[in-house]
This record gives sequence, structure tokens and C-alpha cells, in this order.
Amino acid sequence: AYSDRFAALVYHVPYGKMSRKAHRHLRTLDGDAAPDASFDRLVGNSLVMPSQVGNIYTGSMYLALASLLSSATEDLTGKRVGLFSYGSGSCAEFFSGVVQDGAQARVKALGLEARLSRRRALSIPEYEDVMRAREHLDERPAADAAGTGFRYQGTRDHKRIYAT
Repeated sequence: AYSDRFAALVYHVPYGKMSRKAHRHLRTLDGDAAPDASFDRLVGNSLVMPSQVGNIYTGSMYLALASLLSSATEDLTGKRVGLFSYGSGSCAEFFSGVVQDGAQARVKALGLEARLSRRRALSIPEYEDVMRAREHLDERPAADAAGTGFRYQGTRDHKRIYAT
């Protein structure tokens, strides 16, 4: 099977069941009569952090990759990892990469699991305060915004404003 060329497979994970469906489809296309049998081995480590964080949209595949590099006990150095990302429309991309020397150690040194374990639940008022604060993150006048060319200027009346 083509997917046997990979030491691991990382999927966009808006929710956990989506990765299982994607894996079943890929393995079935490869002629695997029992695609679930390889799921834990090829995908399991990539789901540790996404299962704790939930959907982070565009970044979900990259969180899954960080999870793989952080959670895998196997040395993945020099091994190929398949990555599959898809959007809400009709586009998707499958690509692969080779884990470079030191990559796993660098990701493990970030201590992402420890950071996640230090989270605390917010009360409803605390959550609402955080969400209200987000509305005012970048309300600078356009002339004060950094950068040149097409760039984000902030929001006005709940609409994103860009300048060229």
C-alpha cells in the first residue's frame, strides 16, 4: 500500500472522527481490507494534543504534527510523514515531509503537554471578558498599522478592514 511508505500520517483534525474517516478512505484506496487496524499505529500519536485542544481550524494539522513529534516514543528522524489537510470547500492537499535530526527533541523541549496540563477552566464571566477583549485587539488607525502593501487594519462594525 502506498500509505505504508510513511512512518506516520497526520490529518487535519477539526474533530477526532474526521481523521478516522480520512484514514479509512486513504487505506481503502490503498487496498487495505482492514484500515482501522493501522489507525492507532500510524495516527494515534498525532491526536494526543488535538483531543485536548479541539479545533483550531487552519492550524489543526500543524498541532497534530506537533503532537506526533512530541508524543511518539519511536525516533522518527529521517522517516517520512504523510500530511493531509482539507478545507471547507472542494480542495485538499496531501504532502509529505522527512523528520529532520533534532526535530523531535526541539518539539519535546517546548513542553506543550505540560502547558496544556496547566490550563484551567474559565467561568462564564471570565470567558465573556476574554471574548470582549478580542474585539479590541487591533483598533489602531490605518496610518498607524505596521507594514506596506495589502495588510489587515483591524475591525470596524464587526467587519475586517484591509488596506493596500
